[in-house]
Amino acid sequence: MLGVAMLEGFAGYSLVDDLLSGMGLAIAYGVAASIPLVGGQLAQLIWDGPYPGGEAFESRLYIAHVFLLPALIATLIGIHLAMIVRTRHAQFRGPLRSERNVVGIPLWPGYARARSACCSPSPRCWC
Repeated sequence: MLGVAMLEGFAGYSLVDDLLSGMGLAIAYGVAASIPLVGGQLAQLIWDGPYPGGEAFESRLYIAHVFLLPALIATLIGIHLAMIVRTRHAQFRGPLRSERNVVGIPLWPGYARARSACCSPSPRCWC
């Protein structure tokens, strides 16, 4: 997930057409081209030709930034949450704790009430 999030940030950073993002794209082109055996063809395919790329590259970058990578991140988060539901949340050993229960304050209303107190205008409630 971290790698996909970094790729998402890089795609958004590269959409701006200025010297800084152009240099980042040049470095990314060099990194992609340096992959053994398939790097040259992969870089040509992604960039739609040699650097700085063809007409289709900017729209590919935009589609990746706005649609593909966020959908992949949402899918990975969903899989992660499904794994947590299936395997249960971890807790440390202690009194009244077992594999069948989770000991602590529930999210609603316990933590919600405590966190909403942090947002109140009264300074005595600030956490």
